[in-house]
Amino acid sequence: MDPRIDPEIAAALERMPEGPLEIEGMRRTHLEATRIVSGDGPPVARAEDLAIPGPAGEIPGCLYVPSEEGPPPPLVVYLHGGGWAVGSKASFDPLCRTLALAAEAAILYVEYRLAPEDPFPAAVTDAWAAVVWAAEHAEELGCAPGRLAVAGDSAGGSLAAAVTRRAREAGGPQLAAQLLVYPAIDPRMDSGSYREYGAGFALEAEAMAWYWESYLGDADPEDPDAAPARLTDLSELPPAIIILAELDPLHDEGARYAHGLEDARVPVLRIVVPGAVHGFWRFLAVSERARETVAEAGRLLGETLAA
Repeated sequence: MDPRIDPEIAAALERMPEGPLEIEGMRRTHLEATRIVSGDGPPVARAEDLAIPGPAGEIPGCLYVPSEEGPPPPLVVYLHGGGWAVGSKASFDPLCRTLALAAEAAILYVEYRLAPEDPFPAAVTDAWAAVVWAAEHAEELGCAPGRLAVAGDSAGGSLAAAVTRRAREAGGPQLAAQLLVYPAIDPRMDSGSYREYGAGFALEAEAMAWYWESYLGDADPEDPDAAPARLTDLSELPPAIIILAELDPLHDEGARYAHGLEDARVPVLRIVVPGAVHGFWRFLAVSERARETVAEAGRLLGETLAA
């Protein structure tokens, strides 16, 4: 294990299960890892399963409400990571609970369709449908209308970035913030961080290439809905909170996106987490650094929504 990796994160990586390199096995392994790195998550006032109307039928969702007291909370649509191919409510439940409490916001988890069974643009269209539905039903969900954000990690960060562009182009819904955690936004995979951290740092470049191939299928890799790094106009997008892991192949593309937003005069709050690798965001049961990062991201998200 590389000595630059935070000791608690390194110890957790040593305990991670290894699964077969086929999709169902990968999904089982991802869920098994949750029990090791995420734990059960804290209690919230309400965790309510929902069915969101989508372009191909109902999209499963879950609303995490931190408290039933006080004024209606803001609403954050959360799009999970997992290379657009793995991840589920069970594997992100602890994270959603923790983020809801940290941000003092309701979190709407979205179970979008996964590749390779449903390649691009299925996940983007599901994410967009969920954001539009959330905006239209915020008050019905017990949340504050007009205080809506979108968030996501890795593949979910890509979806969140794509949704912000769609909202701008469509003239709404109005988004108050975007939280992008080590977003996967550039299928070129040719950055310096890929060369330096593409082997031996949790996320292997070889695995990421498989995820991109499975997700894109026959789609145009220049499509900004698939690869938000291709966006040439980042103006008038919502204020961004961008979390990057220091030792992550995806570090440089996230940093470039943050710079692009800043150049377009979009407010950006950026955190680079030292000693962290891709995936650490879920390591809430085993890493103080992960707990501190989620708490800080939630605080910043809550403050942005309040403003």
